[in-house]
Amino acid sequence: MPAFNEGRYISEALDSVIGQTFGDWELIVVDDGSTDGTGAVVGSYMAKDSRIAYRRQANRGPAAARNNGLRQAAGEWAAFIDADDMWMAGKLEKQLDVLRGQEDVVSYSPAEYFNENGLLSERKVMFSGQTAQNRREFLKGLLLQPVKLAVTPSVMFRREILYRTGLFDEALRNAEDWDLWIRMAAVCDFRAYPEPLFKRRKHGRSLTSGLEVDVMIKNHKAVLDKYCQSHPADAVLPHRVIYAHHYLDNAYLYRSVRRNVRAVWNLLRAFVNRPELVTMRNLGLLKDALMARVTCWMEEMKKTCEMWVRIVFHIRRDWDL
Repeated sequence: MPAFNEGRYISEALDSVIGQTFGDWELIVVDDGSTDGTGAVVGSYMAKDSRIAYRRQANRGPAAARNNGLRQAAGEWAAFIDADDMWMAGKLEKQLDVLRGQEDVVSYSPAEYFNENGLLSERKVMFSGQTAQNRREFLKGLLLQPVKLAVTPSVMFRREILYRTGLFDEALRNAEDWDLWIRMAAVCDFRAYPEPLFKRRKHGRSLTSGLEVDVMIKNHKAVLDKYCQSHPADAVLPHRVIYAHHYLDNAYLYRSVRRNVRAVWNLLRAFVNRPELVTMRNLGLLKDALMARVTCWMEEMKKTCEMWVRIVFHIRRDWDL
């Protein structure tokens, strides 16, 4: 469990682990340099339950925190939980029933979303359809899906698989789970559990800054670059198709923060790389982004004209004097 300034919520996450119907677990909480009371909350739980351990590190991001925990772990199986989310009571037991006797399988599930007041806000399936027929098809979905098929708190697998795939990439501040699933899909089958096994907290905050979007897009591209550089273009999908969907996702992200020039540019790059993406929905995005940019440009021109009118007026008035 990576934790950074989650003192407000972490007790609910800890209670959800303690309440598991399968009780033979160890929980390693890795404090990623918190400055609030996160450590004190975990300490109070450690005093009552010896299955909980606490490690602290300088702030290095969730990938480094999860890797720290994985290196400390002693169990056969690996599962993750974020410090502001909660597992359903039967999560571990149900996934173990799927995994026992299987060598190279990852179990994952959908989620229930709830708001900061604890009220259910939506029941959301985090993957499209059922388990892919084969690893190749699942990998295609991972490479093209704008929403990652498997979310970190939902997965469970044998820890030894990581010796073959490597750990989370600590250079990534987000999309580190997506990157790992892509590597795991080369050696594992991903099997979807049919019902939600964890609850994801839906915070009021959202992507509101262009800088946040830039960081997300940079990390997404780093994941795809890594994959494309290590796999030939015809391994699963042509590289141009992979990047076309990346540009399409970028366009929607940039439009969400009103960076319309970048939205238009990325959308056009998507269309060039894969003409099949020229759909009514995507053309609608292009129209909206262009209209928004034209409107913004007209407002700027109006303000510029008004400024020059005022300047000319003052010059003429001063000249007349």
